[in-house]
Amino acid sequence: MEKSLQKIAVKIRINALLTQIHYLSSTKAVKPVVLDERITKVLTYLEENYNKDISLDDLADRFFITKNHLNFIFTKMVGMPIKKYITAKRLGFARHEILAGKNPTQVAYNAGFHGYAPFYRAYKLFYGLSPLEQLTDGVNN
Repeated sequence: MEKSLQKIAVKIRINALLTQIHYLSSTKAVKPVVLDERITKVLTYLEENYNKDISLDDLADRFFITKNHLNFIFTKMVGMPIKKYITAKRLGFARHEILAGKNPTQVAYNAGFHGYAPFYRAYKLFYGLSPLEQLTDGVNN
């Protein structure tokens, strides 16, 4: 499981770098965009706590920044809002567990979702098939 989380972390960091490269190439920015130290800390926190209840308000309080500014700079640096990022992290974990043969309902709760229905909707939207279809097909894309 830890290797899977490391792979997800690498993908997220690569995505953040690609977002920065895209930003630089699409603007006439003179200064390079530097990953804000606070965002690095937020990413580390989310990496370790994605399966817990996390709100934008909690993150803002924890990292001493207003929630609007936090979401703005996070989106600018990472390429997606915090809520979508957390959902993507949870879905990545869930997919790995489902492909390992674990029960999708239990996986939903272990990943931090508050029920199977919201998990199902998010999973189907993100991966294009339901968790049970994923389990049955064993698709590993």
